Amino acid sequence: MTTDTKLIRTVFPAHCGIDACGILAHVKKDRVVKVEPAEFPDPKYRRICLRGLSSLGITYHPDRLKYPMKREGQAMHFGDLNDPDSNVSKLVKSRNAFQLKPDENTGPCVYYCPPGKPRGL
Repeated sequence: MTTDTKLIRTVFPAHCGIDACGILAHVKKDRVVKVEPAEFPDPKYRRICLRGLSSLGITYHPDRLKYPMKREGQAMHFGDLNDPDSNVSKLVKSRNAFQLKPDENTGPCVYYCPPGKPRGL
């Protein structure tokens, strides 16, 4: 590890159905450059699954999701909730939209818009 690289202990969320992987992220210039299993008192917990190892590829992939989306008529649309003129902002405001799973810190990006005719669009 070079002096300009910081080690940050974090987790990769459970996408494999087992548990979250405890990881040590090597961060250089505000970008994760390497991940490895974090140290644990019991060595049997020092592990990282293939999905955790591939998290760098997912995080920085050019086709990753970068903006909030709306799904209407079985189609996904991108938009900016901070822009009051974006389609996503208009849809959230025009319907009785509510945040999904706020206890899991999904906000303000994940909303459910009940079916029905939008008001004012």
